[in-house]
Amino acid sequence: MRTDRLLLIPPAVLLVSAMFDYLYPYTVFREVDHKLRSQVITSSEGWENEGYLIPHEPIRRDIELLREFDSLLTSVDRSPSPSTKQKLVSWYLLFSEQLGLHAKSEDDYFFRFFDSKRETVESERNLIEDHHQIEKFLAMDPEELFFTNEGNLKRLTDLLQVHFDEEEKRYRPMFGVQFTEDEWKAAVKDSHSAYTLQQTTRVLPHIMHALGGWASPERRDAFDAKLPWFIRQLLHRFWLPSYYEHYIDPVSEIREGLTSGQ
Repeated sequence: MRTDRLLLIPPAVLLVSAMFDYLYPYTVFREVDHKLRSQVITSSEGWENEGYLIPHEPIRRDIELLREFDSLLTSVDRSPSPSTKQKLVSWYLLFSEQLGLHAKSEDDYFFRFFDSKRETVESERNLIEDHHQIEKFLAMDPEELFFTNEGNLKRLTDLLQVHFDEEEKRYRPMFGVQFTEDEWKAAVKDSHSAYTLQQTTRVLPHIMHALGGWASPERRDAFDAKLPWFIRQLLHRFWLPSYYEHYIDPVSEIREGLTSGQ
C-alpha cells in the first residue's frame, strides 16, 4: 500500500469520529434527588443491600410518582386535558414495561435462586400470587386505571409497596449468609442474559439514573465505568437520551398539566 494513502487514514478516522460525536453526542447523567426510598433496607452500603436496591429503587420512585399523579387527578375530577392525558398514558405504558420485566425476572430467575438456597418454598407462594395480581393491573386499560375508577391506581401502588417490602424483609437476610456475592452475581448475569437488546435499552437507563440518587453519583459512575465499552457508548449516546426524553422529561409536564388543568 502506498505510504501517502496510509497518511490519509488518521485524518479520515478523526473526521468520522468528529461527525459521530456531533450527530450522537455523549449524554451525561443528570442529577437526581438523593433519597433512599426503601423503608426496609436503610443503608445503601454493601453488595448485600445493593442486591435489592438496584432493581427496586427505580420502581419505588415510580410508585411515588404514581401516587402523586393519583392525588393530582383527584383535584381535576380525573379529567385532565387531552394532551396531559396522552402524556400520562404514554409514561405509564413505559412504566408498565419496566414493571413487567422486573416481575418476569423474579419469576424466572430470582425466586428460583432463593428457593435453591432454602429448605422450604412455602413462603414464596404469596409473592408469586402478587405478581399475578400485578399482571391483571398491567393488562387493564389505562383509561380504567387512571380516569374512570378512582380506587384502581391506589390499589396498584399499595400492592407494589407491600410486595416490595415483603420481598426485602424475606430475602435480604439471606444475602451473605446463605449465598455469596459471587453466587449472586452469577444469578444476576443469568437473568440479564435473558433480556433482548430492546429490553436492555429500557432497563439499564432506569437503573443507572436512579443509582445516582439512592446511592451516589460517584458509585453510579464507578458502576458505569465497569460496563463494556460498547454498551457504555450505546447507553450514553442513544439509550440515555431517549430515556430522558420519554420517561423523565414528561414527568414535569404531566405534573404541570394536572396542576394547571391544561
